[in-house]
Formats: sequence, structure tokens, C-alpha cells
Amino acid sequence: MCQRGFFDVPCIFPLPGVRDYRVGRYAQVPWRHRLVPVEARPCLSGACTPWSLSSACGARRRTVMRKEGMDRRAVLVIMSNSMLFHTQGIRGFDHRRWDWSGDTATAFVVRQSDRFRCSSCGSADVTATPVGERIVRGMPVGTKPFELNVRMHRLKCHHCDAYRMERLEFLPGPHSHITRALERTVIELRTEMSISAIAEYFRLDWRTVRNAEKEHLRRKYRSVNLHGVARIGIDEIHIGRSRYKTVVRDLVTGAVLHVGDGRGADALGNLSQRLTAAGAVVETVAMDMAAGYGAWAREALPNAAVVYDHFHLIKLMNEKLDRIRRRTVEELDDQQTAFLKKNGSCC
Repeated sequence: MCQRGFFDVPCIFPLPGVRDYRVGRYAQVPWRHRLVPVEARPCLSGACTPWSLSSACGARRRTVMRKEGMDRRAVLVIMSNSMLFHTQGIRGFDHRRWDWSGDTATAFVVRQSDRFRCSSCGSADVTATPVGERIVRGMPVGTKPFELNVRMHRLKCHHCDAYRMERLEFLPGPHSHITRALERTVIELRTEMSISAIAEYFRLDWRTVRNAEKEHLRRKYRSVNLHGVARIGIDEIHIGRSRYKTVVRDLVTGAVLHVGDGRGADALGNLSQRLTAAGAVVETVAMDMAAGYGAWAREALPNAAVVYDHFHLIKLMNEKLDRIRRRTVEELDDQQTAFLKKNGSCC
């Protein structure tokens, strides 16, 4: 038993490899989780016992617990809730228990009864019905991967009559398999590591990492600033199976301004309206010689100069020369054709 009667840290902060330490100091914070351990000290006795409250410090701890109306189980829940908030960004849930079997640390959590809200109207006048559990990956705890086992509920709203599943605010999306904290870390590491390396490090499926990055890019480029755009380039890219995407870029900054399905004027959608709304004065439009893009430019940007790229100009010239060569060869008689072949000319 600890001489000063502190709680056993492995019971409150079950981190891998942390043993024989006890909470050395607590801090009272001005929000729901009142008691927060802020310092750990070695247990000199070598055998710290959970809930061993003795001596003057233990008496003070019991006094605080009586004032706050908490029992020992409530204190343990508060400590674990605090860890979930500060390490995983999760609030409004109560921690129930840990599972350290296997290679993964699993925390079982359930939403606090006063935190249920309708996902449609935000009303708290709902009836929650447990329907199952959901597994979510979070930031690693020590050297172990971390999973959340969340008890899920279906909510019946008495205000708007909606009947829907509860929404987990710590997830970046309704169908996400990782927490916001883990997604943010993945995105930050993506500039330095490949998708496969990040997936191996966090023991995730590579598709989970890819989808997290795609969702991040979708949110980042949901709204593109077109103000000040003066020179744009239009081209299509082939993405397989006769499918195309039309891409419009700012030729000065290289930023992608628009991506449309297919090719031609229809793929440009409402780009002209967006340019007008942003006050952009387009001076130059670079494109290939497709008739659809040219018609769109003449109609949507009548004051802009149309510039055809060098590659397509040379390609068109070569095609014209090839047709002339073939037509000329077809007009030759047999004697002239034999003469050309004998002298090594191609036909």
C-alpha cells in the first residue's frame, strides 16, 4: 500500500510499460472532469493498491469526493474520460472498461445520457435505443494500436419525429473508421511518407489512408477562389474505359480551377458563371483544337484570346502532310511508283 494513499496509475492511465507509479498530484479543472492527474511519482513500496486512501492526503481526497458527490468508480471514469479527451479528442462519452488482450488496446465507451442530440434538429428530447457496437481506430496508446468500442444507439426525436442513428462527433464523417485525431495525424505525415508506409505504421488498411487523404482534399478544395484569374488552360485527360475528365487550370499559379466529367462544352458546366461572379477577367484561354472547347470559349469568354497549344498544331500539320502524301502516291502510275520504290522513297 502507498504510504500517502494515492491511486494506482495503471488503473487510471493504463499505458503499456508503465508500472509501479502512482498519481503524485491532481488538478481541478473548471469543466465536467473535475479531478485530473497531472503528475506521476514512483511507488516506493513497490505494490500500489487501487483506491488505497489513507493519511492526510487520502483524507483530503475523500473530502473532495464527498463534496463532488462521487464514489470511487466515478473518479475512475472521470480520469479515463479525461485521457480520452486529451489524447483522442473525444468528449461526451463515459469510459466503461479496457481490454488489453492481444496486440490492440480497446476502450469500451458509451455516450453520457444527457449528451444525446437529434442529428436532424439538434433537440435533446430524444429516446435512445441501443442497437449494437461500432469499432473505430484512434491514436496509438503507447506502443499499442488503439480501438474504440462504441455502444451505438438509434434516436427517436420527439420534436421532429426523426428516427436515426446517433452521430459520432469525433469522427470526420458518418462512415469513417478512424477518429479525427488519427486522420489529422495521417494527413500531416502524408507529406513525408507514402500511403503504404503510413498504413503499415498505424496498422491500417491502405484504402483507409487513401480515403482519408481524398476526403481531406475534397474539403480543402471544395471552394476555389477564382478572383484575379487571367490565363487559363483547358484540356482533357483519359482515365480508362473511354472515360474522360476535363481539367481547367490557372496557367500562372498552376492551381486546378475546375474538373468536369467528360469532354467538350458540357464538361465545363457553370465555369463561366463562377468566373463572372468572382470578378475574373480572363485574357487568354489555352486549349487543344477540339471544336467543343473553342465554341465554349467564343460564347463564354468573347474577349479572351484563344491560344492553341504547340503539340496539337504540329500534330495537325503532320496529319495534313500525311494526307497530301497519300493522295499524291495514289495518283502515280505504275512506272512512277516503281521508280520511287527503286530510289528508296517511302510511299
